Amino acid sequence: MAKVAQDKLEAGTTESAFYEAKIKTAQFYIQRMLPRAKGHAACIQNGVDSMMALDSEHFVF
Repeated sequence: MAKVAQDKLEAGTTESAFYEAKIKTAQFYIQRMLPRAKGHAACIQNGVDSMMALDSEHFVF
């Protein structure tokens, strides 16, 4: 997405605001969203033992 947007901007598109937004969106995703993937992967790989150890009564408080 960002590569296509950069190419369009370099080619002199009439929709520069649209393609600049695409590049900014990609930068946001790379800087703010993508780093979370490692944490999510670690949670998945850790299994469910600690979560499944809780009984429904433990959530009554």
